[in-house]
Order: sequence, then structure tokens, then C-alpha cells
Amino acid sequence: MVTLVKLVGPAVAEELHGSVGKSEASTALVNLIRTSSTVMLSGRFLLATLLTASTACAQLTGRVGPTSTTAAKRAKICNVLDYGGTIGSSDIGPAILNTFNSCVKGNYATLYLPAGSYNMATWVTLNGASNWAFQMDGVITRT
Repeated sequence: MVTLVKLVGPAVAEELHGSVGKSEASTALVNLIRTSSTVMLSGRFLLATLLTASTACAQLTGRVGPTSTTAAKRAKICNVLDYGGTIGSSDIGPAILNTFNSCVKGNYATLYLPAGSYNMATWVTLNGASNWAFQMDGVITRT
């Protein structure tokens, strides 16, 4: 509500604060913009701000955050260059997947992509492991 007060003033914020849902707040805001001469901001900007804020909300459930320490994950470093990758590679995707499957899965490990430029023609999905990290010091360009 403090943000709304700063944007539109206390009277407008109080009317919006009384709305039950986000769609009702959006409707109230549109009506206020159409009828009120006290709203100093552009109606489109204010409406976009409210709608963007309402779509950016998310609810996390269950255990959130790291499940193991960074030190535990650093106990084993799985370098992509040791599993078929090369700096300047035309497709680093298969090497990343090979590193993940051969070294990361089943271990507390860090999948490491050293500094350098890499191209990636093959998308890869890294799933089926836990307690791992991806340290990317290089730059991957999708080709």
C-alpha cells in the first residue's frame, strides 16, 4: 500500500487497497484513471505497472534453497574439457551432457565450464541429480 500511496496518493491507494482481488484492483485502477484528474502519472504506465506486478508473483513451496553446502559440491570438480569439450567448440552441448552423466550424477559435484567461448547447437537437459552446482566461467552462444 505504501508504494500505491507514493504513486497515486492516499485517497486512490485506499480505494485500491479495499479491492479483494488483483483483477478487481486492475478494474478499480482503470476506472480511477478514466474519472480522476488527480492521478499525475500516465494511465497506461500505472496500469502496466500494476499488471506487471501481479503477473510476476510466484509461490514457492516445499524446501527452497541449497540442499548441500557449496564446500560439499566443490569436493569434486567435473571439468567439461575432461569429458570431450574443447574451447571454441562448435557444439559444447554433448560434452556438457557427458560430463553431467559421467561425473556429476550420484556425486556432490560441480560441473565446470572453463573461461572461453563455446557454441551450442544441441540443447541438453540436466536432470536426475541432486546436490550439484554449475560453474560457468565461459560464454555459450546458441547456434
